Amino acid sequence: MRDSTRRKLGTIAGVYLAIALIPGITVDGEGSDVALVGIMAAFVLVIVGQIILISPSSDWRGHPRQALLALAALGFVQDFLLWLLLSWAFPQMGFPMEVTGLGTMALAALLTRGLSLALLLLLPPSPEHLVEA
Repeated sequence: MRDSTRRKLGTIAGVYLAIALIPGITVDGEGSDVALVGIMAAFVLVIVGQIILISPSSDWRGHPRQALLALAALGFVQDFLLWLLLSWAFPQMGFPMEVTGLGTMALAALLTRGLSLALLLLLPPSPEHLVEA
């Protein structure tokens, strides 16, 4: 599996887990509203995460720990700012999601970035010799 695919899967799973598990994130409505809010939130985080890429590659073992920690910290700040954007923009656009408090946003960012990095670093990368043109 490619690095970008693992990052996207981690981000999508992190968004849905944050919506489901963190008490400060509420979605008013039925199942389809929750699914739509999750899809839109994941879409925003994945697209911006692809535009502004702050993440190590799967070949992380050769890099110094300070660089990996810096990438993780910058990625957390990026995700925190995106959750802040979502908490402001979604109610303005009529989506029934409310994110209360900076701590909730920080926890959501930690969950999103942590799961993304975990999938990136733990799932095996695709072998280069098996990739066909």
